Amino acid sequence: MLLEIHRQKLLACGLTPETWEKARLHSGSDAEVKEVLGYGGAGTGLVIPYADDFARVRIDHPGPDQRRYRSPRGSTGRLYVPGSLQGALSDPSVALHITEGEFKALKAAQEGFPCLALAGVWSWKQRLHGKSLSIPDLDRVAWTDRRVVVVFDSDLAEKPPVAWAEHALCQELRRRGAQVYVVRLPEGPRGEKYGLDDFLVARGAEAFKSLPMLTIGEADQERPVFLRM
Repeated sequence: MLLEIHRQKLLACGLTPETWEKARLHSGSDAEVKEVLGYGGAGTGLVIPYADDFARVRIDHPGPDQRRYRSPRGSTGRLYVPGSLQGALSDPSVALHITEGEFKALKAAQEGFPCLALAGVWSWKQRLHGKSLSIPDLDRVAWTDRRVVVVFDSDLAEKPPVAWAEHALCQELRRRGAQVYVVRLPEGPRGEKYGLDDFLVARGAEAFKSLPMLTIGEADQERPVFLRM
């Protein structure tokens, strides 16, 4: 079941009822959110199930830290795969997009762009015994010779950690044998930040297709100066 506040959020992301029903998105009570996250006090929220028994929650009332999206306590980063793409993970002939945020991936897949999502731009990494390692979920994908397009938010140039994350992710996927490209989203008409879902809602699929797809070399030249020093 979806509460109206959650329904409106999904509609704003451009998602259709068919998409959110297939994704099993639903309103979570205080008790369910506590069970999903492994701790209480977060309140109610929009539950985002993954393919197994893992889920994340977009909580309704974030605290002072303003962290709205929460993962279960003690969990490592996970790769969000829309249900329609489960079979594509082993088929490198299927080009994939990668973005940050489950709703963005669902919107892209809905519009015909197979897309996986990271929970955060650095969530493909984990710390283990003092070392920074890639998350196990990356091993679920056959990357060799697959075309992969990384699409982060339009304010990347203003956020050094995001730009570094894009650079590092591209290098990791290239190391795994993928043919890696980058698409840079423009800002909105009033200078507002665009995520992939925002762009698709405002401009449509054809406009997204027309955006330049940069090679790693071209992307390195266009990355903010702090990455080229």
